[in-house]
Amino acid sequence: MTRRPLAAFVWLLCLALLCSTRADDDKACTGHNAGKYYDLNRLQAGKDYTWKTPGGSEMVLSACRGVSRETWRLDGEPPGGFVRRGHGDFSMGQTSTKLSFSGRAGHPHLTLSGGSQCLDSDGKTVEHMRGSTEIEFICDPSAGAGSPRLVAQLPPGGEDEACAWFIEWRTAAACATSEGVTFWGFIWFIFVTIFLLLVMYLVLGTVYNYFVLHLTGFDAIPRFTITSMVYHVREAW
Repeated sequence: MTRRPLAAFVWLLCLALLCSTRADDDKACTGHNAGKYYDLNRLQAGKDYTWKTPGGSEMVLSACRGVSRETWRLDGEPPGGFVRRGHGDFSMGQTSTKLSFSGRAGHPHLTLSGGSQCLDSDGKTVEHMRGSTEIEFICDPSAGAGSPRLVAQLPPGGEDEACAWFIEWRTAAACATSEGVTFWGFIWFIFVTIFLLLVMYLVLGTVYNYFVLHLTGFDAIPRFTITSMVYHVREAW
């Protein structure tokens, strides 16, 4: 009786399914919400998205990757977005590829955090406060890639003190789409199919051994070999 190889096979199957599930969950800029699948990777354009604030400052933003525009007086990895100011660029938050969804409308969101240290009205740094940005993507099939739009910045007042931004981005990329066939999805399908076939083989083989061959106990469980599988399939047919 090959119980140990069978147990090892089932263990490897479960491990493979767990790995494939984690790989899908970790895929950048994708997510599931209310049974729908979203993928914002189409917004990783070759150029950054730029526009002017009401006060005339230039804002530079990218989605699902760091900005490609050269920054001024910003150290470290390229941020997800920045504001160009007279004394140096201000990071609006580090790059993020993890989607969240609003409870009210279910729109996909990206949250950029850990940007430049905030300043008060006197130009002094505010302890434990750093630039952050909330980007809400709204499905608009006619918008193509669309472009971001500044909705609000906090605190209100002078633009040099602004440290948090809310961005609205109407784009076709925010519409629910088909998940398609991924490598891990294909591997998952193969393993599930093999698992179901194995379960059917064990159940039908056990039933056949018990009622036809009158075997009992462990003897009724079919052996997991090619020869025995061919035999039981032929007899079942």
